[in-house]
Amino acid sequence: MSFPQRFSAPSSSSFPSSSSSPPPTPDEAIRSTDSDAALSRLSAVSASYLSDPFASLFIRGRPPRESYRRPPLINIGTHARTLGVDELVKKFLRGPGKEGGQIVSLGAGSDTRFWRLMSDPELKDSVKKYVELDFDEITSRKAAFIKKSKVLSDVLGPSVTIEKSGTQLRSPIYSLLPQDLRNPLPADLIEPSLPTLWIAECLLVYLDPEISEGLVKWFEEKCDAWVGGIVYEMTGLNDSFGKVLISNLSSRQISLPSASLYPDLSSQPLRFSRNGYSSGSGVSNINQIRSETISTEEKERTSKLEMLDEIEEMELLFAHYFISWGWRASRGQGSSSESTEDSWGL
Repeated sequence: MSFPQRFSAPSSSSFPSSSSSPPPTPDEAIRSTDSDAALSRLSAVSASYLSDPFASLFIRGRPPRESYRRPPLINIGTHARTLGVDELVKKFLRGPGKEGGQIVSLGAGSDTRFWRLMSDPELKDSVKKYVELDFDEITSRKAAFIKKSKVLSDVLGPSVTIEKSGTQLRSPIYSLLPQDLRNPLPADLIEPSLPTLWIAECLLVYLDPEISEGLVKWFEEKCDAWVGGIVYEMTGLNDSFGKVLISNLSSRQISLPSASLYPDLSSQPLRFSRNGYSSGSGVSNINQIRSETISTEEKERTSKLEMLDEIEEMELLFAHYFISWGWRASRGQGSSSESTEDSWGL
């Protein structure tokens, strides 16, 4: 899901065009947020905030720029979110996963991270397994894009199989699996002996509390090697901004049942420490990522791309979105491992 558009109510395009059309089901509404995120990413790429040659390959047709152009604060937020998560992934692949690790992206949607990692000569050899999970409606669309694009499919190599009526794609390293995350995860999803990183971007907050907590705990219980997680979503929804956001999402048939589990920024690391990630955890909101993680040179570069006169509005928005992380060293290794305690996090 992308940042909400300027705190306003959803546009008319968010609703059925015909008065006789039924409203979207909650699942359909949540699936639609992937299109929002894909277009926001394409907007940030077209405005030169991000370099991502794969962003346009998961969007049907050639949409005119005016159809996906986002306001500057949305582009800046997408830039910070992407660089923040990318930094944690890179630190995983240069640290605990350096000799070979696996990444699982939950509710991956149209994410391009696998292809971007495979384009990085310093990181690609560390990725031994990369798995994406999502609704079968999403995976079937993504599998079709991959099959159609030589740029995407060439990265996977010649041994690619498409199964389950086109909803599942497997290759030696990359797998795209249809999975309703409210159901139990496949027992063979991961290799327990490999360092493991899971990613959940705007996912857990949409799930019932026992399900979202169960997913976090599942990886800790299944992994014998180092295991860590990354969460990106919204927080602090009890103020006026949060109430507007919740109202807007509700009008789109979207609810946030797990938002109350960790209601503010300071509580976010508890998601990990309560579920066995005993080696460390942390959190940064988007304002903090921009000030502490993104380099001065990169901020100077992006500040010249578009004129922004809504600084207070932007900082209010960014204070409500965060990236959190937590990890547990390999079983029997303790919590003082140099590759985990000293180096993983923002």
